[in-house]
Amino acid sequence: MKKSIALACITVLCCSSLSSYKVSAISEETPTETESSAINKEVKEEAEQKTEETNNTVSSTEDSSNVIKESEAEDSSSDTEETTTDSSDLASQSSSEENDSKKETTSTTTENTDQQETKDEKKSDATGKDEKQTKGRFDEFTPTNFVLSDWEYEYKTVIDDGSNPNPGDPTTGEKKVYILKKYKGTNKNLEIPALYETHEVWLTDENNGQNIFPMDIESVKFVSQSWGSAGVFGFNTAQYFKDRTKLKSVDFEGFNFSRVTSISQMFMNCTSLQSIDLSFAGTTYVEDMSSLFEGCTNLTDLNLEYIDTNSLKNMNRIFYGCDSLNWLDFSNVNINNVTYTDLMFYTEQKTPLLILTGDQSYTKLSKVDFDRNNRIVPGPWLDANGGQFSNGASIISYFDNILLKSRDELKLDNLRKKLETTIPTRAGSKFITWDIVGFNPQNPVSILDYTTTIFKARWDLVSPNTSVDNTKFPAQNQLSFAYIPTSFSVKGTQVLPDSGAKDYLFNKQQGFNVGVYYNGSTTTKWKVQANLDWKNNKRIPDSFIKTESQSKIMMNVNNGSDPYNPSKDLVSGPATVSGRKNVSITEVPIDIMSNNSLGSQKGVYDLNLGNCYLHLNNAGIVAPGSYEATVNWNLVVAPE
Repeated sequence: MKKSIALACITVLCCSSLSSYKVSAISEETPTETESSAINKEVKEEAEQKTEETNNTVSSTEDSSNVIKESEAEDSSSDTEETTTDSSDLASQSSSEENDSKKETTSTTTENTDQQETKDEKKSDATGKDEKQTKGRFDEFTPTNFVLSDWEYEYKTVIDDGSNPNPGDPTTGEKKVYILKKYKGTNKNLEIPALYETHEVWLTDENNGQNIFPMDIESVKFVSQSWGSAGVFGFNTAQYFKDRTKLKSVDFEGFNFSRVTSISQMFMNCTSLQSIDLSFAGTTYVEDMSSLFEGCTNLTDLNLEYIDTNSLKNMNRIFYGCDSLNWLDFSNVNINNVTYTDLMFYTEQKTPLLILTGDQSYTKLSKVDFDRNNRIVPGPWLDANGGQFSNGASIISYFDNILLKSRDELKLDNLRKKLETTIPTRAGSKFITWDIVGFNPQNPVSILDYTTTIFKARWDLVSPNTSVDNTKFPAQNQLSFAYIPTSFSVKGTQVLPDSGAKDYLFNKQQGFNVGVYYNGSTTTKWKVQANLDWKNNKRIPDSFIKTESQSKIMMNVNNGSDPYNPSKDLVSGPATVSGRKNVSITEVPIDIMSNNSLGSQKGVYDLNLGNCYLHLNNAGIVAPGSYEATVNWNLVVAPE
């Protein structure tokens, strides 16, 4: 008599909820029409106030000059004697006049002017010449902290070269100047005037000027005068500030570069220097700027807007080691005549750099090997966050090149368009938005405010379609099952042999698969285990579910809408997740799938179990009847 049995196995799983994320966005604030009007009004009022102050200053200077001339006309001293004019009488006169009526004040001023002109005419007739008066004229421009005795200097007769509008003797062209050679005082913040006691102030170029300033100098300001600026006795300002590691600022407004041909190494290794303005430096004859800022590791802001580079030949290593310098405006700088450009922008580590060139310098800069200089395009960066862009990259920059030819590329509208049109794709996921990672400027005005910002794609996992033989679960942004086999069953009643092993093939239409959502956590290791649990105290002895599973894990990239197509939807997954080949599911839990390392790719990992069978080691000992069991699928998480 033949024995027969009926078999059925069912799978069960519990799922957890979907986590949520916040949304970030870039913003650009534009002043309202009312605010713009208010701003324009303030600017206009400020300009009018400055104009009024300028007029008052001119008037005061003219009155002061009249008093000086009157005093000197009455003085019987020689032309070479120096006189300091006291303007207290003028101040007293002005104070008295303010108490009179407007008409009386005007009348008095006119009368005084006429009287002064008469005295000037008399003086001119008496001397036989109209001599230009300079005594005391520049005292108000001399910086209060300039002390000549704190300097080693030379009082020297030179020939006027016309570089300053302060002429020498009309016959010989000679004039006296102070040539500063070395500072020996204790002040770390120096001010150097263009004129001291009516004589020009120059700086030496002996030994490339490397001994002029002390090693602990912190700031230097060259103070301009109405006639010109401080100059150089020679043609070389190279090494003026070399190795001054505490130097924080130099104001060149009152410095005359018109004779200078070399400023090589001028700021070399000034590690405290963060910004400097060379925009109005008259560098017409400068030929050598090599290593000008080499080693200025904290330099971030450099203004070269109107610098003259027509004679420039050598720019080797000019920004060598400037690790913090990520932006340069060369739009008004012409370096196409420069011969030497070796390692202009070199840094030891890969460092972002962006240069606005316009048309004047593009030709020369386009030939620079930025890879050799270790320079890369800056941010903002777009991070596909486990996906990829159309070019196959996972991270791209907004900028395609270090060189920009137009300021339009810096407009925020262009960044918005880039974010709207450059959408990555990711298997089994739907793009939601961009999240800002890193620096998020509050009031951005251009893309330069985002050069250290990352826009990271946010994804919503979709529930991919799978085989009709599986049961799928809602997508979650956390570690969970995506789907498991619905059941293993054998149709109808099966006849058992009297003895020996026997396999019964479970019915399927497409295939048995186990899918796992993985969120790419770098702190979680996980594995899938399975075991048999016989029901109703009835078990088939010495039996198990035999699979033809493969160790190769696939990724299910179905979009959740299209019908499941295994040849299209199952693609190769990373080697960081693997399965167990030909696994046998018994009553003892067994690992069938696991991640081998942290930080694996996000998505749905798929293990194909292949054909599955109920395997009986000895059919002869199985009692006739119906048997039912559950396959327990367990996702085990083990934090590292």
